[in-house]
Amino acid sequence: MYVKVHLFLILVTLFTACNGQKKMTANTQNSSEKIILIDKHNYSGAEETETIIFTEYKSLKLFYAKVNRTRKPGLPLPNVDFNNEIVVVHCSADENYKNTNQLTVLKETDNELFIRIEELPKKKPDNSALNVDIEVTPFFVYKMPKTNKKVIIAK
Repeated sequence: MYVKVHLFLILVTLFTACNGQKKMTANTQNSSEKIILIDKHNYSGAEETETIIFTEYKSLKLFYAKVNRTRKPGLPLPNVDFNNEIVVVHCSADENYKNTNQLTVLKETDNELFIRIEELPKKKPDNSALNVDIEVTPFFVYKMPKTNKKVIIAK
């Protein structure tokens, strides 16, 4: 009798443990799918590589004002609902190759959301007449659902 009870408890424990891992993986994948690249350009004016999280319209407007100082006409602000979304901007410094970066969720806990910028392989520019010695400082603008968790940028 005790053997059957112990065997039953072990099976229930194994089943729920495996199920919990599947749910955690599914949550992380769902978070990654909700991250959308909404804007990218070759000049941010950044002197060093940085990733910035914007939770309000005013601070995003200030970022675009800095970028638009040397642009005529300036870049329009992306359409973001800050009641339901946040914006993550990644600025790369000293790049001389066409490069695309991707924002991904690294790990998610009950209180924290770890994100990172995954740099995809660098490519030479498509236009062969373009001088590859010209350094650009590209920036990438992503939006993602607003969360009560602390968003941490992993290196």
